[in-house]
Amino acid sequence: MQRAVEARWGDPAQDPHVCERQLSSRAASLGNAVVGVQPARGYNIDPKATYHDPDLVPPHHYLAFYLWIRRHFDTHAVVHLGKHGNLEWLPGKSTGLSANCLPDAVLGPLPHLYPFIVNDPGEGIQAKRRASAVIIDHLTPPMTRAELHDDLARLETLVDEYALAADLDPKRAAVIAEDILSLARAQRLDADVNVTRETPTTMPCARSMRICAISRKLQIRDGLHVFGRTPQEAQRNDLLVSIARLPRSESRPQDASLHRALALDLGLGDFDPLTRDLADLYDGPRPQILSEINTAVWRTSGDTVERIEWLAHLMVSGVQPCDAAWGAHQSRTRLDRRKIASGDRRLWRCRNGGLAARARRAFRAARPVRRADPWPARCFAYG
Repeated sequence: MQRAVEARWGDPAQDPHVCERQLSSRAASLGNAVVGVQPARGYNIDPKATYHDPDLVPPHHYLAFYLWIRRHFDTHAVVHLGKHGNLEWLPGKSTGLSANCLPDAVLGPLPHLYPFIVNDPGEGIQAKRRASAVIIDHLTPPMTRAELHDDLARLETLVDEYALAADLDPKRAAVIAEDILSLARAQRLDADVNVTRETPTTMPCARSMRICAISRKLQIRDGLHVFGRTPQEAQRNDLLVSIARLPRSESRPQDASLHRALALDLGLGDFDPLTRDLADLYDGPRPQILSEINTAVWRTSGDTVERIEWLAHLMVSGVQPCDAAWGAHQSRTRLDRRKIASGDRRLWRCRNGGLAARARRAFRAARPVRRADPWPARCFAYG
């Protein structure tokens, strides 16, 4: 191993992290703890291309960092934070590592705790298999809809005005169409809507409508997750709706998409809120409950999906119960609602053993003389 490191990186004195004949690392000593930045896999290399390189041995300062933690600071355990580190990708066997494998040689027998995001189990398994990590899953960042802001919101307003004026006032519609094209060019959307001087006016307007509809419902992060802290009510409800909108399996009714179940319950027929082209004109049923949720223009499939999304949000937050008058698929929606309500109690309680507190307890319990109980399979999140 020593020969391999020297063959790749040369003499330790040539390491650029040598300062006053000592190898330096980025770390801060805080009493009984040291907080440091994990060294890179090397220097004068492409970090992105070499991060998972199975043959690249670490440089001298990398080895020195972990040796200092183990032998000089004499730590009792190591905690790696953030997805993901590079220790578990060092050269060596994929499973059943020996002393000649770099992850084992670098970390040694130290207890290894690894708070890890719950939606990437594959990368977590790598840390378990190759670095003996105790994985403590934590929740994803809260998700929400992107919605439209500033010039994109203005563009959507112009598209709606154009649709209303197209039949009633063609001259005004032509003026609005020019405004749409100008705004699209200003936002550099003209390539996306494929605008040329010969393009009929109606085509870029329809394409702008599609861009607005898709942009509005994109799922984006609403901040960051703080380990051991429960998201607040608005973020919690947005995240639960984003989880419930997708089917969890095709085998059980209670695993169906909440949005699809609502569309069936409300008598929207074959309207699929997950696959329908959002820019298509909508000429299907308009249930009263969806009309009352949002009084804005209801013209496209995207407008319909937005209303279903609002209804799902009201159900998840507990404001809107399942209506007993809903149709033959009522049981599916009820089962979904019950499952989400149960998840709401399990996932979001802050007091008396709630999930965030449980994650903190599991983190403290994951020591050599204690064990952290695993969370049940198929959980929404942990931590």
